[in-house]
Amino acid sequence: MPYIEKVEQIPPTALVFVNKTLLKAARELGTQKDGTWPGYSMLAAELLRHTQQHLTTEALARYILSASGRGYASKVLYISHCLHGDYQCYVSLHGLRRVLGAGLVDIPRLDYMYEPHVAPMQPIERRMLCPQTSCTVLSGGRGDTGKATFGMAGEGMPVAIYGGGFSYAYRLQDLPINRSLSALRRSLASHEFDAVIFPNAEVAQGLGPREVRLLVHLVRQRYQPKDIIVLDGRDPDKRGRLPPGVAELAAQGFVYFLREPPSFCEEK
Repeated sequence: MPYIEKVEQIPPTALVFVNKTLLKAARELGTQKDGTWPGYSMLAAELLRHTQQHLTTEALARYILSASGRGYASKVLYISHCLHGDYQCYVSLHGLRRVLGAGLVDIPRLDYMYEPHVAPMQPIERRMLCPQTSCTVLSGGRGDTGKATFGMAGEGMPVAIYGGGFSYAYRLQDLPINRSLSALRRSLASHEFDAVIFPNAEVAQGLGPREVRLLVHLVRQRYQPKDIIVLDGRDPDKRGRLPPGVAELAAQGFVYFLREPPSFCEEK
């Protein structure tokens, strides 16, 4: 359960799937009585039930498909250009695989998201190539006197998997999926995919490595914006403004999800 000091101050557009009422109730349990908190068991059960129903990666994936009018989808193309630390991309890929199985075609394949093939007792490779213009690299910070230092690595340079891969990496089952360009061209031409997902703004804007730009170009040739789902996981800036390019993306007719709209965006 997340520890949040002032639950009542969370903007209505933030943490929308978290049950803030239950979190507030947890903070107000009061003092223990006979070694327990009155109401603890019932509250814990409610929190667990809410988490299982709304906060798993599978629940997120089902929400994305349902809210975009694709609850029936059985085959989806996912342009998996996840940036370094792009948790929205990581968890949506994980959840969609749980929901669709081999019906989710993820291109390119992200090795660090899949179960590793290593001999017993052998270490897992916890490095990847920086997928963007620059990645933040943390070093040091160990021991009582260690001081962490931050550096930058350029695109294509080896970097540590973000957060060590904690909770998201090396968890996908390696299913037999044809990711060849020729197979993709055929599937797009015959409209085999019920939807296409661009998992971040960079993909939606046609940016990224050459392979990703080619994939986006092929998709845009065959699929209309209404059949493309965009997942924008960027935060508002420090002044609470929309991330760059939001208005332009929203105006193109995509099924567009913005993870955390600024507080001035109200539901209508």
